Amino acid sequence: MEKQIEGSKKRVMVIIDESEHSSHSFMWVVDNLKEFITESPLVILAALPAPNFKFLYGAQFGTAALWCPVKAETILEAGEPYELICNAVQKNNINLLVIGNTSINGTLKRDFLGRLSNYCLNNAKCHVLVVKKPE
Repeated sequence: MEKQIEGSKKRVMVIIDESEHSSHSFMWVVDNLKEFITESPLVILAALPAPNFKFLYGAQFGTAALWCPVKAETILEAGEPYELICNAVQKNNINLLVIGNTSINGTLKRDFLGRLSNYCLNNAKCHVLVVKKPE
């Protein structure tokens, strides 16, 4: 007798903003994890840097939720992205956090890329997957 895969009840969260890297990580989740998130909705989080910028992300945020071919739950939060993401992971019982890498070049790339991903790796109470956009 075969064991049934338990992955369908896992909760996956993807972080989106207006970057190409964010769009790529969202598409990666849809293309590669669709079979594993059939019973739990894909959680789409837009963590905005400040309350007065909410309107900037509205169009892409709404498009992502409407286009998503799997059941989705959307969260729009404003504040410090590092803390918002980790708090949302705990609050929503997330099993896998998916974030895109950044497009910053030069000496800042190593520093900035390390900030968010390292913060999430060290503080999120779940597995963290950083999706790299092909060049």
